[in-house]
Amino acid sequence: MEDLIGAMKGTELRKGLYLLQNRLMLLQANLSSKGAPLKFIPSVLKEGKKVAKLDQFEVDKLSKAWSTAVILYVVGQTPSIGTLTRFIDQHWNHVGKPRIFLHDKGYFIIKFASIDDRNEILYARPHMINSRPMIIKAWSPDFDFQAEVSRVVPLWIRLYNLPLNFWEPESLSRIGSMIGVPLFADECTTHQQRITFARMLVEVDVTKDLTKSVSIEDGSGRVIEQKVHFEWAPSYCLKCNTIGHDCLKKKAASGKEGPKPIQRWVPKTGQPTIPKSPVSSKESIGGGDVDALQSREDAIVNKEVGGNVIDDAVQSSVADVLISEVGRNVGETSRSEPQVPTWNIVTRG
Repeated sequence: MEDLIGAMKGTELRKGLYLLQNRLMLLQANLSSKGAPLKFIPSVLKEGKKVAKLDQFEVDKLSKAWSTAVILYVVGQTPSIGTLTRFIDQHWNHVGKPRIFLHDKGYFIIKFASIDDRNEILYARPHMINSRPMIIKAWSPDFDFQAEVSRVVPLWIRLYNLPLNFWEPESLSRIGSMIGVPLFADECTTHQQRITFARMLVEVDVTKDLTKSVSIEDGSGRVIEQKVHFEWAPSYCLKCNTIGHDCLKKKAASGKEGPKPIQRWVPKTGQPTIPKSPVSSKESIGGGDVDALQSREDAIVNKEVGGNVIDDAVQSSVADVLISEVGRNVGETSRSEPQVPTWNIVTRG
């Protein structure tokens, strides 16, 4: 009897495991329809630390897939994907339509259909969007935005009056290496179709001073000094570690502003005569300005009571009140500004 009970329990256990396995397979099938299924792969120990060791073949496969991409950063405010899409449709319509990805750090990854399309954009003239320059560089597996885009920027340089026998790619590479990391010479320089200047794209660390000139020695030992002209170079803020502005320059520019003009009170024409005063129109006497005080006097003097203008006695009383108030206010002001003269109020007779 006990053996029979044990066999029945074993049968139920196998049945339960079978049902659980079917449910897991069904769940995996549903997930794989939306994303790739994953599995547990044990880590390896390296120097006493667990490490997830990747398959180099898998890594190289995706590296090749992303090799057609560029990193795009707009100096200043980051545009929306819609704005950048419209720009690409209008200005990059000579290559296949790329895919656009926006990173939370404020830069874009533009993935082209081929390496040729990527190079067509990468080695073109400097690009601008909404009057703001765009920094474009090739994607690489070890790309780090903070270390590269925010510091090392590909810039176009011109070498005016460079001797034509210095235009070989090897010679240009040696010259460009004095400035940064040379990347590419434009088509006119490569085929010597323009002889006014040699033009090349060089990666430059914008946190350092830009090279203004380089010394070049030819095979005979002759040394010439060659000036370097940058077509465009971004400003860099050492305080914020950000491309596109410089807090120190802004602060210096704001300190050069002259003093603000001082406004002074000028009496209105046609008003009752009140002596001029050096007190500015922004200054007040006891909390009220002169115009307000004069308006009060005019309102009191001209007020009609029962259709008759108030008599001279009332006017005299009003004048005494005004003179007393002005005298008190001037006294308060004179304590802080001794140079303000005493006010004299002329009343109407």
